[in-house]
Amino acid sequence: GAARARLVRRLISVSRSGSTLREHHKFLAIQILGEVKEKLKQIAVDLTESGRLSRPDDIWLLSLPELVRLIDGKEVEAVDQIPTRRADLARFDALTPPMVLTSDGETPVVRSHVEDAPPGALLGQPVSGGVVEARVHVIHDPESESLEPGEVLVASFTDPGWTPLFVNAGGLITEIGGLLTHGSVVAREYGIPAIVGVRGATARLRTGQRVRIDGSRGVIEILGEEQG
Repeated sequence: GAARARLVRRLISVSRSGSTLREHHKFLAIQILGEVKEKLKQIAVDLTESGRLSRPDDIWLLSLPELVRLIDGKEVEAVDQIPTRRADLARFDALTPPMVLTSDGETPVVRSHVEDAPPGALLGQPVSGGVVEARVHVIHDPESESLEPGEVLVASFTDPGWTPLFVNAGGLITEIGGLLTHGSVVAREYGIPAIVGVRGATARLRTGQRVRIDGSRGVIEILGEEQG
């Protein structure tokens, strides 16, 4: 009816207008959190100098209520738990999370299968078509590492902070992801072959190896070490 039609047109208009503001909200939130973090870093130095913390980065191992109590000069039992929390953090950081975790806590094993895949080939989900043979470069930190033109980027995952690396990338291999994750979308925009969901790719591939990746089938063949 006419009333519903007007309502739908209004909702579409509001949705189109509001969606353009989404990035503004995120940008503002990041700016605010940046200011908060700088203030917390200064508070951490003050607490360390006053002897209430052993070192400045201990502040990140306290909850907000615990930190507020500490700033107010109250006794906080959690301070004595910081070494244990730091050890737990190191232990958790060394764990490899499952690719899939159900709401029941189960961790089913996800395996890719491609008919007639060459022996020893790595398999994953094809998300951007094309075939390329090139040298791989395993990258863990996009801020301190870079790609040479044509190299295949191998990473655990990518997010918007990795986008500058795609300028030189000849292909993409990630350990996690799907058709609509960041790396997949950017790879299609740049027109480079990409395969995601390749479990253990950063450990099984080494910088300098030459591979042939088929982004249409999800097959990665290791050709050997690049000479010279």
